[in-house]
Amino acid sequence: MSNREEMIAEATDFGLEFKGNISNVALATLLADFKGEPEPEFDLPPSPAAKADPEDEVEDEEEEEVESPVQTRKEARAIAAHAEYSRKRMKIAASKKEAFKTSIVTITSKDNRENEVTTTAFLSVENQHFSIAKSVPLDIPVQLEKCLIENARQCKIPMHKDEIVEGKRTGNKVTVMVNKYVISYSQQPAE
Repeated sequence: MSNREEMIAEATDFGLEFKGNISNVALATLLADFKGEPEPEFDLPPSPAAKADPEDEVEDEEEEEVESPVQTRKEARAIAAHAEYSRKRMKIAASKKEAFKTSIVTITSKDNRENEVTTTAFLSVENQHFSIAKSVPLDIPVQLEKCLIENARQCKIPMHKDEIVEGKRTGNKVTVMVNKYVISYSQQPAE
């Protein structure tokens, strides 16, 4: 894999947004900025429009060493805040990647009250960082994201069951919460 493809894959894993025709220099700078690393230096050829300046050649010879300035508290706090932000973004990207992994499943409704008319289940997951919503057909194998499968697994409905006391039915009904959907996993292809 080329260096550009590796940088694109890394930026995608971090959840960074960029245009498809981004230059290698801009992509490397975006990744370095996200990681909190110093910007990479590139030996770019001079612009054809730029004219050679004879004074620059003289200055290069007489270049003086400049002392690096002492970092202020404000700059140190800004750097620490940026590093914390970068760690947070990486954690968000990792959790989003994990939540959006897919599996092939068949979802079946256990709700007898609406089984004759319901053909789909509307599943959605939303938080402050990402969201997804789908109308999923029932009783058909579909490829579905892990977060939506978990959402369907946690969906409960009230059902009325016969009340049994000391092994005998009392004639009363008791409301119990049961899972609304049965989720069956199909054989997954090898990755």
